Amino acid sequence: MPPTYLTPSDTARILAAHAERCANLSLILKRYVPNEVIWNLDVEGAKNQKWRDQWLRQLCTRFSSENEALVKLQQSTLDRWTQQTQRAIRFEMRLEGRMVVGMGEKGSLETGLTLDHVTGLPFIPGSALKGLCRAYGLYMAAAALGVPVLMGEQLRWFIADEKDKPHPTPLELLDALLVIDPAQTEQRQAALSTLMELMYRLKQAYAEKITLNEALDLAALDSVAESNVYRHAFGSTENAGACVFYNAVVSALPTNRTLFEADVMTPHFGSYYGDKSAPHDADSPNPINFLGVAAKTRFAFAVGLRPGIRDEQRVEKVVEWAAEWLRLALNELGIGSKTSAGYGVFRPVPTK
Repeated sequence: MPPTYLTPSDTARILAAHAERCANLSLILKRYVPNEVIWNLDVEGAKNQKWRDQWLRQLCTRFSSENEALVKLQQSTLDRWTQQTQRAIRFEMRLEGRMVVGMGEKGSLETGLTLDHVTGLPFIPGSALKGLCRAYGLYMAAAALGVPVLMGEQLRWFIADEKDKPHPTPLELLDALLVIDPAQTEQRQAALSTLMELMYRLKQAYAEKITLNEALDLAALDSVAESNVYRHAFGSTENAGACVFYNAVVSALPTNRTLFEADVMTPHFGSYYGDKSAPHDADSPNPINFLGVAAKTRFAFAVGLRPGIRDEQRVEKVVEWAAEWLRLALNELGIGSKTSAGYGVFRPVPTK
């Protein structure tokens, strides 16, 4: 049975005849999704088979590494990106598993994927890369300065203790402190005092289970390279950071496989996620199909210097630090959705 489309009859006839020729996944997911896929209907005459699952898997076969047109499109996109990032620090990494960036984007499938609307190729927005690098840099600065990152029991204690008077965590206070201009001594000292007071309370609550720097002052703060790099690289609401994070693009298609792969997640507690009732084992599993970028796909990354920066020689070191933080963050934290399940983790490209 051919798919049907929720469009005027003349448009529906054109789609039925030509939709399978479309080679732009962004256009397909936004305009050419069949009615049966939107409503996730059962395939007529087939037991336990859904239209959406079947359609997504067939869709992936159009984007094979053996597709010459796709290879040329990917290479021309990479060439343009290379021209745009000539003065930046560039590096290449390979996906260890699948990656889903932009799963929360609105669409008829209720799941999304970040794609270039012109080429239909996947990319990682520079804003997402900057956020990932900033988070990793903050962890590095916290470790160097002796500021604790609350996890597990400590975080539960903090939330319970602060629920009547919400307060930032030590990591959030450190973030706010690091981006204050060094010339604002009084403002920095006030922020540092707030941080030290909270750290003292944590020390009292976890005398033997938490390690922190009880002698942190502004001089010690300024003597740590990570804190200075963090301030210069990412800036604040008053001052722009020195680093530019470019969109990451596909640098090589996965060998002998498709660029996209269909996947499934199966929430077991629908009532809990829906009407917030208590989860229970009587709920039925609800498989949700979605698309991801295939494992072994290579991406090219670039971190550059923002135009107009003074003292470029000194700030270039900041860009080097930021590029290294980004490389480590992609490897250790991953990017996109479902990173706790291993999605979005990159590995260095193996040398021959």
